[in-house]
Amino acid sequence: MLRPITGFCLARGIRFQDFVEIAKENFVASAKDQLDVRGLDASLSRVSAMTGLQRPEVRRLLARKGSKDPKDLITRIVGQWERDRRFLDKRGKPKRLTTIGPSSELRKLVRLVSKDLNPHTVRFELERLGLITMEGDMARLAQVEFIAQGDPVKALQFGAEDVHDLLSAVQENAFISAERPNLHARTQYDNIPDQHLPAIKARLLQLGKQFHTQVRDILSRFDRDINPSVRGETGRNRVIVGTFSHTHEFNLQSSEPDEEKE
Repeated sequence: MLRPITGFCLARGIRFQDFVEIAKENFVASAKDQLDVRGLDASLSRVSAMTGLQRPEVRRLLARKGSKDPKDLITRIVGQWERDRRFLDKRGKPKRLTTIGPSSELRKLVRLVSKDLNPHTVRFELERLGLITMEGDMARLAQVEFIAQGDPVKALQFGAEDVHDLLSAVQENAFISAERPNLHARTQYDNIPDQHLPAIKARLLQLGKQFHTQVRDILSRFDRDINPSVRGETGRNRVIVGTFSHTHEFNLQSSEPDEEKE
């Protein structure tokens, strides 16, 4: 599992010393999270015993004022828009929303997701990301999928969340018996000519969009924010379904280890 991570670090100029410091921070943060979940105090002794780090090192790392990545509120706003009946037209498609005034439909949509967000700031961010187009004072949802192309920070944040969720699913499948395992599927072909890659990429993007539309149709029926009929039911759970595709040149490598060279 570390091989792709170390490859990423080398490609981005992250040195081994930097990697070690980041690893220490995350070991301590993960230990604290696990203790918090169990209702235990994240004392220096407990975190030190869990991580193998010395107490002074744990104290130093815990003293840092780190902040967790904020939830992707823009994605939540888009999801609310495309699933909440109050913001759909007669065909069940996201309708154009008014954006001006204290009673605008966009303001109502934003307030459903977070009362701390400024609707004008949200509108600017939706426009910047190409998620809406403005028709006068009306906002039209331009696309329902959010690909953080051209935004390295957001793209890497999504990637980190995907890695975390994937490893959690794999861990449960491998070590925790369950009546129904987590979805974990992979399809790979390794002898495809160059000229077909653009068409394949386009088709996979289209299929992914269709698939996630179906997933959102299913999950929105059981989400309290969108379906008031389930608000009285107990428990709160997070359901994640992720997909990705990647193409690269295939290099046939010998199964024999390389001979040492002088």
